[in-house]
Amino acid sequence: MAVPKVTSILLVILITLTLLNFILKYYTYFVLIVASSKSTPNPDTPESTSIPHPHELFVPLLTFIPSKSTVLAYPWVLVTASFVEETFIGLFVSIVGMFYLGRYLENVWSSPEFLKFVMFNVIVTNSLLYLYYSFKSWFIESEVPVVLSSMGIIMGFIVAIKQRIPNHFFILFKGNLRIKVKYMSFILIILSLVLAFLNSEYYITYLMCCYGFIISWFYLRFVKTSLNEGQSYLIPFSKTSPIEPKEEEAKQSDQFALHTFFPYPLSTIIQLVSSIGFKLAIKYKLISGKEHTLSSGLDEQFNSKLFAVSSLKGVKDVGVLNISKVFHWFSSSGSTGINNTMDKRRKMALKEIDH
Repeated sequence: MAVPKVTSILLVILITLTLLNFILKYYTYFVLIVASSKSTPNPDTPESTSIPHPHELFVPLLTFIPSKSTVLAYPWVLVTASFVEETFIGLFVSIVGMFYLGRYLENVWSSPEFLKFVMFNVIVTNSLLYLYYSFKSWFIESEVPVVLSSMGIIMGFIVAIKQRIPNHFFILFKGNLRIKVKYMSFILIILSLVLAFLNSEYYITYLMCCYGFIISWFYLRFVKTSLNEGQSYLIPFSKTSPIEPKEEEAKQSDQFALHTFFPYPLSTIIQLVSSIGFKLAIKYKLISGKEHTLSSGLDEQFNSKLFAVSSLKGVKDVGVLNISKVFHWFSSSGSTGINNTMDKRRKMALKEIDH
């Protein structure tokens, strides 16, 4: 399947800005080295000024440091910062996530709706990070990291996949690894938190995962009115009688509630707190109680050699070895042998009748 237009553009922007960030950093680094070698050190000073590592540098035209960078002078950095990766592993994960998840969502929705979702997620996430570190710097003096990563976008895609197919599995690496779609965002948050404990540089990644999760969930549940009508020709018509709209609406609303993203017993606590907050928001008319109708079902276009998707009902048939196909082969072979035996008996019976 061809990669949709917006997904292709996002992938090109991600790779281009990451390479540009890498080139500008090392160019600045080499310029500093040359300038330092040409300057004669002052004998009165005990040490010359150390040259920062390229990893410690940042490109103000592509990324920003909250409370230090002037975002009003370069407002586009609120967007470009989410399309820059520092490491090869981060770039690989972002490319794979955007390619598979982005392609799926753009085909299910439409290109304008998909782009709107990505831009909302990116701008709001980076704006909240800027405000968070700005307020934090007023009370606590600490090192402020450079904001750059695509994890907020990837987290938003995972939340959107959860909205579409909540009762399915991510089948990774041809069935060697299976993860429930409903818990994928929780696992990603926990992994980023563990990395943040091991290395403080990953704390910004953890925050981007958390903000991307909350913002995407809020947008899909309360802002986005409905899915694109284009799904009617992307998903085959069901042969069975369709579910009533009200039943489907209530069903999908429950499956996309905030507590459904978390395992038990954490889900019980979140359900209690979120229910109170939801009722208060409706009471003070901050949000409406109207739910949004979604479409359920397994979309075959998401399957690939690296990723696949499987319904929970059929998860017994999913594994490293496809036991169902083997069993079907044996059963079909056995039935063929039985049919041959019955044919021989019929022929023998017909011969006896003729005689």
